[in-house]
This record gives sequence, C-alpha cells and structure tokens, in this order.
Amino acid sequence: MKYIYFLSGLPRAGNTLLSSILNENPNIYATGKSANVEIMHRIFSIKETDIYKEYEQETGVNNILENYFANFYKNIKEDYVIERGEWITPYNLSVLSSYCPNNIKIVVMTRKIEDIIKSFLGVAKRNKNYYINEQYNLSSNDLNYKTEIDYKVDLIMQNTHLSNMIASIHKIQESNIIKFIDYDDLITDTVNVLKSIYKFYEIEYFEHNLKNIKQLKGYNDKYFYNDTHTINTKEITKRNLEINLPEHIISKYKQYNLNL
Repeated sequence: MKYIYFLSGLPRAGNTLLSSILNENPNIYATGKSANVEIMHRIFSIKETDIYKEYEQETGVNNILENYFANFYKNIKEDYVIERGEWITPYNLSVLSSYCPNNIKIVVMTRKIEDIIKSFLGVAKRNKNYYINEQYNLSSNDLNYKTEIDYKVDLIMQNTHLSNMIASIHKIQESNIIKFIDYDDLITDTVNVLKSIYKFYEIEYFEHNLKNIKQLKGYNDKYFYNDTHTINTKEITKRNLEINLPEHIISKYKQYNLNL
C-alpha cells in the first residue's frame, strides 16, 4: 500500500529544503508544490456548471475523487509520498478528510514573519525580474507616501499564498494529524527534527547525509525569473540575507507570528 502524507505551511520556511532531504530516503517521494489542490478543486467545480446540473453524475465524479491520489501517484515506486500543497485551509482539510486514502498527516512549516519578509526581499535582490521588482517599477508614480521597502513589503504580505497560510495556521492546532516544524529548528537541530518528523509520519528513520543534499528536481524557476527553490546542497545553514527591516515594518506585521 502506498501512503500519501502532506507538507504545508508558510512559504520561505524550508519546504524545499525539507523535501530535498526526505527525498534522499529511497522509500520516500517528496514533491515540490503540487497542483493537486487546484486540480481537485476544479473537479469539484464541475458540479456548479449547467451541463452537470442538467444531468448529474454524482457517483462518477465521486469515483474520480475517491481514487484520485492512487491514480495520480500510480507510477511512483516509493511506499511513501510526501506531497506539498495548501492542504491546511479549512476547505482543503475537508477535502482530505473525504478523499485521503489513509490517515491524514500534515507537517506544517513555520517561520518568523520578519524572516519570511527578508527572504522574499533577498530573492528580489538577487533576481531583478522578480515580480516584486516588476510591480514596484510599474508603480513608481504612486510612491509619494511610501518608501521602496515599504511598498515591496506590502506586496509580499498581499501574496495570496502567504496570507492564506497565515490565516489557516492561526486556525489549526497541533494534533495527531498536524505537526508544526519551525524553520530555525530545522536549521539548527536538523537530526532531531527529522527524527520527530519520521515518528509523526510513522516511517522508519533513515540516516541522511546532510553534507551532500540533492536539490529537489522539477521546479522551473526560470519561468518566474528567480531562484526561489535553490538550496545549499553542501550544508544546512541559514542564508545571510544582510537585510535590515525598519522597526515600523517589524511592528506592523509581528501580529502574524505564531505562538506555538
């Protein structure tokens, strides 16, 4: 039997790093950010169309959904799939409760909001065509009352994925189906964090080579002109961002930090 488990949480919080590490285990297939949330939503949305309402086929649609994960990962040889996606929103959790083929288990990555902001700004600094820079350049005539960093930080915090994950994390609690992992803990206490993740997923522990991590494959970062998902494969360390946020920005967004 193939087990489907999940990875979710905040962006810029070590998701790609964790997936890259777990993929070293020959019995684990860890994904990048999957489109399955959106695909399943679109299957559900067919029920709102006129053609479906005219001639309902509830059983057929449910058959697709009930076998969705098994069919999607049919050709994966590993026993454990760790799929990354926005599965912790209330709606998406309800989908999993109906159609996940095994007990739901979701590792949720967290990080200090100011460090997430710095990480996004770091991506923008390294990649001139990143969307934050492009939107800033297009809006340069509307900046009479904002500094460049204020404008860019506001763009970051308006990111739909980030705002959805922040709102969702504040609504859930750690339980037998949810395990929070803080980015800083993953960086500074990697082995013990990995052991806790394996225990949570109920997978036999695997000794990882943390000095030679293979980059998670599949992302096409050039499509969005950035290096968002590139990790340091030689050592696990926090990137020195050399970005100082003004105190008013830290104060403005500190309410979004999690008290776990």
